[in-house]
Amino acid sequence: MSLIRYTRNHEWIEVEGEIGTVGITERWLAERGEVVYVELPEIGDEYEKEEPIALVESMDGTEYHVLAPVTGEVVEINEELEDDVDLINRSPEGDGWLFKMRIEMRRELKSLMNLDEYEDFEEEDYEEFEITDLGEEELL
Repeated sequence: MSLIRYTRNHEWIEVEGEIGTVGITERWLAERGEVVYVELPEIGDEYEKEEPIALVESMDGTEYHVLAPVTGEVVEINEELEDDVDLINRSPEGDGWLFKMRIEMRRELKSLMNLDEYEDFEEEDYEEFEITDLGEEELL
């Protein structure tokens, strides 16, 4: 069974075992516009939580950093995006995933939001936002 969590920067991570699949949310697209270019990380590179890991460019030419939702090592990238970046626009939370990471510190998942929390999330309210505690059984 997988666990899906969301960041305040509008990334999602679907966790299965020690691997997390990462992408941008539909809400990201709604707020920033269609993606026309993506620069993915290199397989084997390691990143700290909230470190810039990928770059996406929207239709208006604005570039946005995708931040690592957790600390870990990149183990796979979505090579289909090299030929079809529009896959992100058609299926941002499905086939348009960006990369997969081996999660180094599962406890970092506690700081991410579940779907209900993400749907209620407003950036300006983040300082007062309270994360629901994941049960320890979900993190082991």
